[in-house]
Amino acid sequence: MRLGTALRTARVVTVLVGADLSADEAVSPADSQEREWVDIEPSDIATPEEFRQAPERVWRWYMSRRASIARRSPFPALLALNDLLQRLPRTHLITGNVDGMLERGGTPVRPLELHGSVWRTRCMGCGRVRADTRSAHPELPPRCTHCGGILRPDVVWFGEALNTHVLDQAVRAACVAEVMLVVGGRVNHQPAASLVAHARENEALVVEIGLDARAGGLCQLALPGPPEDTLRALVRQGLTRPPDPAAPE
Repeated sequence: MRLGTALRTARVVTVLVGADLSADEAVSPADSQEREWVDIEPSDIATPEEFRQAPERVWRWYMSRRASIARRSPFPALLALNDLLQRLPRTHLITGNVDGMLERGGTPVRPLELHGSVWRTRCMGCGRVRADTRSAHPELPPRCTHCGGILRPDVVWFGEALNTHVLDQAVRAACVAEVMLVVGGRVNHQPAASLVAHARENEALVVEIGLDARAGGLCQLALPGPPEDTLRALVRQGLTRPPDPAAPE
């Protein structure tokens, strides 16, 4: 497999994890606690304007979303990806998903979360960011224990810009990649598209892995089908090799 050879020789591999590997955001109508959100589009509620007008409602939606994610197990594709990552010496991991499933699946690489995480809060007063895994709060909206300011989910809402520090890190990871894997996403969809462009400018091999993967444009190699099958096949090729101390940061 061409990709197996490229992964054995690459000093740096950057992996983009797409929305196909995120927790299913659809809530079940059978769950009476979540019935109120069945017809709600994220773009209608995950906005700064909605939070200003109805912070309690926005937080109830996120509490429901946290509970829904917590009930799910990491997908086979995520487990297979994490197995592959353990066998590559120098890897960057980037995701636009906010569900924290990569960590729950045991990723050995700390992901760059372009859109933040539903499992953190950020104070609108002092700006402190804290982990928060609760699916219920005694007070909504919750308050910062440091300054008393209102807490919001530490995610990028519709209409907001990405965190420049995280984005800069992601761009650097794309620029140094010799192989870029887009797993469960499309290379022509944002946020992958701009990062893929940086990788291609630096002559990286760009590979799309997923059910609807297609080569063309910036994507040089497409491996269609269940991503867990492709990732497991790569692991079976025995990709483990010693880290390269000269690999670029």
